[in-house]
Amino acid sequence: MLLLPASYPAAADPEFAGRALDPGYLTSLPGTRYEQFDGPAQVDPAVLAYDEAHKSTVTATELANYPLILNRPLDVRVPVFLVAGKLDSLFCKENFDAVPAPAGGSGPLGTALGDLAEPSEDTTLPQSQDVTGSTLGGTDCSSAEALVADEAPHLGPNVPSVDGFVLPRAGHDLNQARHARDHFDAVNTWIADTVGG
Repeated sequence: MLLLPASYPAAADPEFAGRALDPGYLTSLPGTRYEQFDGPAQVDPAVLAYDEAHKSTVTATELANYPLILNRPLDVRVPVFLVAGKLDSLFCKENFDAVPAPAGGSGPLGTALGDLAEPSEDTTLPQSQDVTGSTLGGTDCSSAEALVADEAPHLGPNVPSVDGFVLPRAGHDLNQARHARDHFDAVNTWIADTVGG
């Protein structure tokens, strides 16, 4: 699933009317937040409606920098707890085709968004993940062990520990999952066991 084809300038969205936003600020096209952040997981319709009514913006520049951000070598020196939704279609490579991308439109706006969504590759950077278009990740979320195995090497040699948790039946937005409490419990347990509480 691609993020940019479901986005457009926030200044054109009724939610941001009168805010005089720069055209570089994007937001989700009306009615596409489920496809972008939750699908194909089940989410309460009232939660989706609230999310749509309270959406925010992202900049085209921020999205364009994801290949650099995701491939930059890190030097993490604290314990890390990785968490992903089993059905995340933005970061988990096994789900990239799980949710069809909404149409990006035609004309100059659709063309501009399509250009931004074209694959970006900089071979001067470590290419440890498949970061193409505007799918943001390329990690294995099939299990906590697979998530850790894929991501730990990117954290650097000084990370003291890396643990993981994959929330079943959840998309990218873990806090909107019907069973988000399982995610919260896993995080709190990890904090208590790893860094004390």
